[in-house]
Amino acid sequence: MTKTKIVFTIPGDDAPVKVHSLTLDAINQGFTTADLISKVVPQNAINLREIYDTDEPEDEIFRAAWDDSNQESFIGLNIPKAKLIAHDLRRIEREKKLAPLDKEEIFVTTATTRKAEIATEKTAILDANALVQTDIDAAANETELRAVLTGAGII
Repeated sequence: MTKTKIVFTIPGDDAPVKVHSLTLDAINQGFTTADLISKVVPQNAINLREIYDTDEPEDEIFRAAWDDSNQESFIGLNIPKAKLIAHDLRRIEREKKLAPLDKEEIFVTTATTRKAEIATEKTAILDANALVQTDIDAAANETELRAVLTGAGII
């Protein structure tokens, strides 16, 4: 297995781990990992190393929460930051569900019965969202966080 990516962090930068790889075109032109490092890694970078593809998280849902403070070669996850991302995703999903009801309630003249139904539907959405919020806060790791988001139909 070939180490195909370089990773590093920049002290004091709240941004996530930097991950760079050579493109197939660059490899075909004879560029090396050393060339990549000299081109993209700043002088103040720390924890610079090559990693395998398998050392990188499987997707980028929590990209802004990737953490490179561990001693192992893989990229970890800052759980408090990941929870903030999960809450943002939860809020976006909540707004998607509420928007049509809000529009119907405000812009369309509806019967009193429908207005009561809209209120009930909105309450159900908000109650379900509050449970997801609690579950996100209680998640202890990435697996639990993903399970909450998946179970709620958010990811």
